[in-house]
Amino acid sequence: MNSNDQAARVSAKLRAEFIKLGTVDEAGGVPVGVQGNYASANDLVQARRIARDLAGYEGNASGPINRQQYRVLDTRDDGGLVVVPVLGRAPDGTENHGAKLTLPGSYVRQHTELGYAATEYSIQGVTVGTEHSLTTPQTSRASLYMSLTRGGDCNTAHMATRTVPDADAPTGAVHDAIHRSPAAMLALSFDRDEPERGALAIMAASAAEANSVATTVKKMADFADHAAVGRTAAWLDQLVDEGHLTSHQRERMAAEDGAATLSRVLRRAEVAGHDPYQVLAAAVTKRSLGDARQFTNVVHDRITGNRALSLDPVGDSASQWIPTLTDSEHQRYLDVLSQATDARRDQLADQAADQQPAWATAAFGPVPTDAHERESWKRRAGIVAAHRELSGHDDPTTALGAPPRPGQVEHNASWFAASRALGRSAADTEEMRMSEGQLRMRIRAYEREQLWAPDRVVNELAGTRQAATTHRNHATIWTAQATAAADPDTRARLQQEAADAAALADLLDTRVGELAEIDEIYATWRVDSAYTRANHDRARTELANRHAINPPPEDTATTVDWLAHQVACQQAEDRHLDVHDDHELTDTATPLDELAALDHTPDTGPHPCPETELPDIPDISATEPPRAEDDTVRIPTGPESADKLTHARRALTEVQQRRAAEQRHAAEAARAQQMARWQEDDRGADHHATAHAVPELALDGTP
Repeated sequence: MNSNDQAARVSAKLRAEFIKLGTVDEAGGVPVGVQGNYASANDLVQARRIARDLAGYEGNASGPINRQQYRVLDTRDDGGLVVVPVLGRAPDGTENHGAKLTLPGSYVRQHTELGYAATEYSIQGVTVGTEHSLTTPQTSRASLYMSLTRGGDCNTAHMATRTVPDADAPTGAVHDAIHRSPAAMLALSFDRDEPERGALAIMAASAAEANSVATTVKKMADFADHAAVGRTAAWLDQLVDEGHLTSHQRERMAAEDGAATLSRVLRRAEVAGHDPYQVLAAAVTKRSLGDARQFTNVVHDRITGNRALSLDPVGDSASQWIPTLTDSEHQRYLDVLSQATDARRDQLADQAADQQPAWATAAFGPVPTDAHERESWKRRAGIVAAHRELSGHDDPTTALGAPPRPGQVEHNASWFAASRALGRSAADTEEMRMSEGQLRMRIRAYEREQLWAPDRVVNELAGTRQAATTHRNHATIWTAQATAAADPDTRARLQQEAADAAALADLLDTRVGELAEIDEIYATWRVDSAYTRANHDRARTELANRHAINPPPEDTATTVDWLAHQVACQQAEDRHLDVHDDHELTDTATPLDELAALDHTPDTGPHPCPETELPDIPDISATEPPRAEDDTVRIPTGPESADKLTHARRALTEVQQRRAAEQRHAAEAARAQQMARWQEDDRGADHHATAHAVPELALDGTP
């Protein structure tokens, strides 16, 4: 628990359940602590203060110890308790007790509490058999780890998925209920916790963050983006003055929501080495804007669709990426930020030369000893190191990460500069060199993989497990209540309910096994389709960079349709071809009609290859209706679970066939390489024998 109040409330509820089961006697209870709880015979309490002065009180061998748990034997008229300390549990589950202790009423009322629940701090170092913890938005990572490691037999975390603000919230705060999933609650415990650091460490980290490339470039990008919007508005006003835009068109462009996007694409053109005003003017005056619905979108498309206008960034320093402004103060501010960025790049270059990290030596080799070559090495390494710090890429062996997201002008300029420093061209990634059709084929490949994918049943598995556990717990409680019940009818009813709950729990356990198998097959499919999924994600990112994420028109011919059309045309043309040189068809002396007579097999048409007769699971799945996805935590019906298990096993068969085919292909490739090596070795041996052969002599001694 996160607080004493939570522990007290949970302890009270647990005590009430024990009273219903008959294990705790409600009569004769005495008040304990300050939360208003009571304790009676067989209750579990804990001391909250060391009282050495109670040693010798009514025969006590020692006094109570803070946080020690005690089992209540009896209550006293003065509100006191007769208790024994709980020292642990025997293998058969019974408690091990220490010497009996008598606690006076004054101590019990002020310094004793129920011991069924405790705060996260009070159980440090405690080991129990079964542990149940409550995780709330205030639970830290350290507390979660500690609470999940106390139980020797079982540790269960209960997530408070629906929470309200704390009672200490300011007056007038709206207490809206917030619903989170258990996974989100678990992630919250990790995200909100930070390791404790000393003041000097915090000061050093703050100074490093303030001087980092990420900080200076962020400031520079934010200010440049804000300044570029105002600069674009001034340029549009200038185009109105020059007669290229009407006042009505300018008013509509000011009201449209594409002004920021237009300013950003002009920044891209500026970083690419072009005059942004000339680029804007050329796009506006290229054709009339009279029939346009969105003027800013039309101008934007004219700029990005101009193949003669390269938008690839140029330059290797931040000083080359800042915009040119008319305001001298604003320009000076950007100059200071760019100079700080370049100075940091030089510092990173010196560090790379001194430390020689693995990514730098792998990309550029060891640091040269020649002074000129060393400076060239440092310059390139500094450009890459600056982008690594900017993007947060910390892979020790890979020099450069993925390209930035679209719209990050300065980040893209830094990435292109680092790519050039590594010796790559502007399109030196696989996706950048692909056409839109090739990228869409990668997307379709993964969509085809998803057709035969097993169902994701993680929520259904969790719901079924939870329901099975609940019914089994109910069966245990009802069995205990039936044992304690004095009325025969009540006992019979509770026994029947316990039997029904146990049977239902057994049925749900069977369904849990089916869902667990489906979940394991789903994980296998995820691993098998990881490469196709990664290609799909990179292809979508590249299409987004090209602003071409929308699918092509439906009337576009696919590659399969085009190939089928080509084959049909070729077959139709072959029927009209005349073969004149019959003697070139065979070298055998047997006439063709005699060869045909030798074959007594009746002609029944084409004979398909046995391999083509195997069912194609992805093709079969494509003809089936799409499978519905449900993210709710629920219990599936028996037919639903059986259908999903059949579908998952069919997918597993496809995965196994693919892996077997890959192993055959790998073995064939290895065999082919081995044969090629043997052939090359034989050729080398023959050449060596020919070169060193002793010439034969004739009978007369002449060679």
